[in-house]
Amino acid sequence: MCTAENGKLYEYDSAASKWRERGSGEFKVNVSPDGATSRLVMRQSGNLRLLLNARINATMTVQVR
Repeated sequence: MCTAENGKLYEYDSAASKWRERGSGEFKVNVSPDGATSRLVMRQSGNLRLLLNARINATMTVQVR
């Protein structure tokens, strides 16, 4: 694990044209032992349900609000 931070995860509902909250919990950036790949993982606070498991690449952008 490289870093961890608490936050909320939202997804855009195009049918309703608005943002919908998926959950809140801890984001973690996991880096493989060889350093070749990284993943962004988020688990919900309390029951530890998996909310996000995405591979990180150089072309991704992040918006902080």
